[in-house]
Amino acid sequence: MGATRAEVLRALERADVLHVAAHGMFSPRGPMLSQITLDDGPLMAYDLLTARRIPRLVVLSACDAGMAHAPVDGAALGLAGAFLDGAARTGDAACVVAGVVPVRDDEALNLMTLFHTLLAEGRSPAEALAQASEKTAVPGFVCFGAGDTPFATG
Repeated sequence: MGATRAEVLRALERADVLHVAAHGMFSPRGPMLSQITLDDGPLMAYDLLTARRIPRLVVLSACDAGMAHAPVDGAALGLAGAFLDGAARTGDAACVVAGVVPVRDDEALNLMTLFHTLLAEGRSPAEALAQASEKTAVPGFVCFGAGDTPFATG
């Protein structure tokens, strides 16, 4: 099922878990221009600056969505950083699972299916990702932020 920018931004307001499977692109010269491609165009990192709420867990099953550039002030910029910054602005802890390299769609599907199964069994996002990566032999996804707290998703 496809999604539009407006639908994803609305989902931020009500979801505890947001999973977006899309094409991602990191922009090293302008990290806040990093994007995931949705049905009606790109959702840019800077679009997240207006979010009033960020889900506890954001999964970006997209190539390069976890890439970041840290300028001199140390703020990690990019999609994952923008989600984490949005959560910090509202005083919430969040976890972002995102791809840092290109991954084939079928591999990402296998990894993410097992990842969500392990989450539903009570594993933390970091533990679920590590186990799913090991069992599927699909590398390339990283857990950012508060990934050590278990919570069921199903």
